[in-house]
Amino acid sequence: MAYVPTLKTQYKEQIMPALMKEFGYSSVMQCPKLTKIVINQGMGQAVADKKLIDVAQEELTLIAGDESTKSVVIGQTTLNYRDYTVVTSGGNLISIAQIVKEDELTLRGIDDKLYSISVDNGHGYLELTGIDAFVGGYVTLGSSLLYGVTQDMMLTVGVGTYDVELQSADMTATKKVTIKKDATSTLDFSEYKQLSAKKGVINFSVTPENAIMAIDGSEVDYSKPVSLTYGSHTLTLQANHYETYTETFTVNSDYKTKVIDMTSTSSSTTAKTTSASLTNGYSVNITAPSGAALYVDSVYIGVVPCSFSKSSGNKTITLSQSGYNTVSYTISIPNTAGDMTYAFPDMTKTSETATVQTPTVTTPTATSSN
Repeated sequence: MAYVPTLKTQYKEQIMPALMKEFGYSSVMQCPKLTKIVINQGMGQAVADKKLIDVAQEELTLIAGDESTKSVVIGQTTLNYRDYTVVTSGGNLISIAQIVKEDELTLRGIDDKLYSISVDNGHGYLELTGIDAFVGGYVTLGSSLLYGVTQDMMLTVGVGTYDVELQSADMTATKKVTIKKDATSTLDFSEYKQLSAKKGVINFSVTPENAIMAIDGSEVDYSKPVSLTYGSHTLTLQANHYETYTETFTVNSDYKTKVIDMTSTSSSTTAKTTSASLTNGYSVNITAPSGAALYVDSVYIGVVPCSFSKSSGNKTITLSQSGYNTVSYTISIPNTAGDMTYAFPDMTKTSETATVQTPTVTTPTATSSN
């Protein structure tokens, strides 16, 4: 008997009848052909233009499944899925929450209705060790992915081969790595010794973009992340038709973004560094699986159960534990007041044979309290 792909069978037996019922088709010949949509975004200029990183985070937040509304968001477009929407990876059925922004996908559907989502190229994990000399600097993968370097990094990376470059104020190191699906690759940089005091990296986003910046009296190029020693620094910004902006700030973390809007001389508003957020002061609590190491957007948080500060937007949650398969989820945190709690499914042991998952696989459950 000839082999019939599982997805083709599901399309004929589940999706086509659903299409005919929903649109009133009298013949299967009226059902549309499948359309392929490949979603990705290059960030090759991110090192030279800092704003591209923010744009990518805000506009290409990838696929963020929302179980409450049964929708996914791609940039500014919202697509809806049904109970019969088939989500697969490597021939196995998975939960939509197991898709992360590093995956390359094929979407099939009509208008804003999705009937299948297939992970064409999945993701793996990159663990960086021996990186004390680069903490406060940044790491690039290939020409498109840029991260601030922190201790105990676990990056979720799309499948492929990358040149990994670590940079600090004092040195640069480059190594090559191949990322395989659902596997963890490790690069060790312990041969590089720390040469200077601890530093943090600040990613500046300034309006207007042509403002001239000086830190501690010296002009700096803030089109790329700026490395500064821990402690207090004085910043000055000057631009035509804008009031001079001066601020003393403290560097006390490995990496952060600082947003500054200068005041136009024709405006009465004052410069501000951040916009109001309803999430300030609240936490996201992770209660399961107990004992797993938790990473949020590749930054190590702690061992579950643990929590991190609440901020709105899509977050990549990575769970890692010795003897178990590392796994990632995408969650969407709303800009609302109150703590949130997530409990993720139990992890599978590395010695266990993978089983086919169904769309009813337990997904993260969230509760909110005011």
